[in-house]
Amino acid sequence: MSSAPPPRKRPRTEDQDAEETDNEAAVKRDEELWFEDGTVVLAAGNVEFCVYKGLLADRSPVFKDMFAFPQPRSPPAEPTDLPRVNLPDSAEDIRELLRMLLPDKQSRLYSRKQPSFHALSACVRLGHKYQIDHILDEAMAFIRKAYPKDFPSYLERTVFSEEYAIGAVNLAQLIGACDVLPVAFLDCCTLFGTDLVWGFLRPDGTREMLSPRNLAFAIEAKDRLMRENARRLHRMTKFKPSSKCSGGDGCLAAEVFAMPLDEDDWQAGLSARVLAPWGLSVPDGKICDACVKAWEEQVLAYRQDVWNRLPQILGMVVDDWGTG
Repeated sequence: MSSAPPPRKRPRTEDQDAEETDNEAAVKRDEELWFEDGTVVLAAGNVEFCVYKGLLADRSPVFKDMFAFPQPRSPPAEPTDLPRVNLPDSAEDIRELLRMLLPDKQSRLYSRKQPSFHALSACVRLGHKYQIDHILDEAMAFIRKAYPKDFPSYLERTVFSEEYAIGAVNLAQLIGACDVLPVAFLDCCTLFGTDLVWGFLRPDGTREMLSPRNLAFAIEAKDRLMRENARRLHRMTKFKPSSKCSGGDGCLAAEVFAMPLDEDDWQAGLSARVLAPWGLSVPDGKICDACVKAWEEQVLAYRQDVWNRLPQILGMVVDDWGTG
């Protein structure tokens, strides 16, 4: 009794060979974070990082648990036989995290006066994911400078491009930083419709967007902010000259403050920028210094009042709002 011949292997095609060759060629070492004496290879996307296993395990309980399981070795084609850990994160994000973790790279992010929003975002998201608290805390300290909860800090805040407020909303909700949300949503509401809907591109090519729930909230909040700005227009007609002004020296404060609003004023009132400063479009010398100071003090007081009510205007509750 003869046995059946073994099944013939399916012949390989040129396309399969080309695809495998392309995949192998696509994987590359990171030029900055590949250490020849490293003890583990981290693979993110098509980029590999050779770093120090013990350091990562010491800084992150998540990495420590990950390394406790046997890891596959690097492909035979590689000139190293180190364990290889495949990560689902982008190479751009992992690079920012490793810059902070490695001793000789740690100062790169925070030695700069203002790190990029993308670097901070990566450190917040991965610091949270891998439970590296000091990186998360340091990155959030910069985020809070841009989206503060007290008015004096807002007047001197670090300003990112307004579309990055979408990322700030997502970061704040990821880690439960409710104090960041009022200013982040306020900035979202100043965006044009397409920017608000479509967000912005991260360095890895993915798009940062508001969730449908947050997008609906921002659209409704924008309407409330515009109504608040309309009240500001009404308030502008109620300003009073300084009590120290006698009307002498040609001061026209009483007449200027009582003038009807012009088209530029009404256009400003159709905006959600309720905390924007107000200017006086008056030639120099037509209003005395005392009345200019009175105007500035009344404007600042109104902006402070709006700040105090900002969470309420937006439709949210934030504990300890307004405290430094």
